[in-house]
Amino acid sequence: MFCSKCGKELVENVLFCSYCGNKIEQTTKMVVPTSNTASKPNIEDLKEYFSYAKKLEVDKYTLNSTVEKIRKKKSGLGHKRTIVRKHFDGGFNYFLWAEASLVVTIIALIVFGIISSNVDGEYFGLLSVGTHFCITLIGTVLGVAIIVIIKKKKIEDEYSALVSKDKKRVEEEKGQISVLANQEKQLLEKLNKVDELLANLYSLDVIYPKYRELIPVVTMLEYLESGRCDELTGANGAYNIYESEVRQNIIISSLGRVISMLGSIRDNQYALYQVLQHSNSLVEGMSSEIEKLAESNYAIAKNSKTAAYYSQIAADSTKISAYIDSCNFRGIKYI
Repeated sequence: MFCSKCGKELVENVLFCSYCGNKIEQTTKMVVPTSNTASKPNIEDLKEYFSYAKKLEVDKYTLNSTVEKIRKKKSGLGHKRTIVRKHFDGGFNYFLWAEASLVVTIIALIVFGIISSNVDGEYFGLLSVGTHFCITLIGTVLGVAIIVIIKKKKIEDEYSALVSKDKKRVEEEKGQISVLANQEKQLLEKLNKVDELLANLYSLDVIYPKYRELIPVVTMLEYLESGRCDELTGANGAYNIYESEVRQNIIISSLGRVISMLGSIRDNQYALYQVLQHSNSLVEGMSSEIEKLAESNYAIAKNSKTAAYYSQIAADSTKISAYIDSCNFRGIKYI
């Protein structure tokens, strides 16, 4: 039984509330506070709320970054490469002439020597010289032709081998694309659930809409946990401190700039630095694992980094959902 005036729980069958003195009707039921009667959150309430918001914002960043990496990897697969066919100059290359001439000349000299040693007379000697010349000329031409044919065939064989190898690579990468697309689908499903849960958390209206992003959430939680403030509003509140530090360039409020100069924010935005360092490491680990598994055409293993991260998201989502339901039941609205 509850008091209709102060809402305190009472023992059964009392006539007056021991807290406020209100007369009790026996039909009194519990009165759930509404947004109009909700009290201002204390620092522990704020820490709890911001810790959940931080968790979801970091998960959102991690999943988005992993999806981007998978998409980039996928976009570079399955494309035919331009293989340049080597050109041959038709046999008029001086090096080919030199090669053939050398070989044929050696052969002709041997033949000429044999003829000269077996034939007597000036006539036969002149004939032998003419024979040597003809053999050298004809042999050189034939030698060049043979070398051209051999080299052309070698070039064609090399080109065909490269084309065949590239075709095989394209087919293999098409299989990888299919695996990566399936993993991308799973990542997007997790991301949509995180987005939905984050929207429900923000719908409690604890944080002013302008500050419902990764950097403000992580930064303000650091203010609260470090004792720099114990409330959001007011001259010494988290909002005012945050705006002041942004204006003075003490902290960076653009996520793109923060990512590009992560090492330089360590001193002034230490909590954010730690969060992004851990998240980026997780992104690299998961994307690398997914790519390797795609190359091997296997599914995500149960004990892998990716599966473990999915399990962590599921457990955290259950906890945060229960927290949101509890806040909605109590009618908590702070702004």
